[in-house]
Amino acid sequence: MEKDLDRQQESSTAPRLMMLHDADLDPKAQVITRMAMRAVVPRDSSLLLLRSRHGGYKFPGGGVGTGEELFAALARELQEECGVADLRVGSRFMTAVERSHAQEPGRVFEMTSHYHWCSTINGASTVPQRLDPYEKDLGLTPVWIAPQDAITLNQSVAATSSAAAPWLERDLHVLRAVAQCWA
Repeated sequence: MEKDLDRQQESSTAPRLMMLHDADLDPKAQVITRMAMRAVVPRDSSLLLLRSRHGGYKFPGGGVGTGEELFAALARELQEECGVADLRVGSRFMTAVERSHAQEPGRVFEMTSHYHWCSTINGASTVPQRLDPYEKDLGLTPVWIAPQDAITLNQSVAATSSAAAPWLERDLHVLRAVAQCWA
């Protein structure tokens, strides 16, 4: 399935965002990779996003488990984080690749996030959230919000917080791209 996604990416017109979080990464270091699937779920003039207790907004989704199908991982994440049990995955919107220092000394961590347009049949939560402990600590709550409002709030959090969430910069780029689609 990953090879199919790579092949699709090569022929896809979806934008690819590359981000380096640490300028001093060793280009010869061993790279630890992780893949994530993220949902761009529009309804009317709003997006389904997750609000953290810090005020930042992020796209729902997360890591793909070993042996897990990519779209099944996305459906699982949406059900766990947002209570959406009727996800329909559409075309890829964007891919973001981030590199930073790994927790293991001398290694680089690379996260590749594939954002897909998605829709729901009911457009509302249908099952209770099942958050991981770190997601509970973040106080993640599903909300429908206009992209520009989420951009403004994320920019404010990024400007005023010395400990901004690691996903904030990435999702700001994606939110701006979504807003451009609706402009």
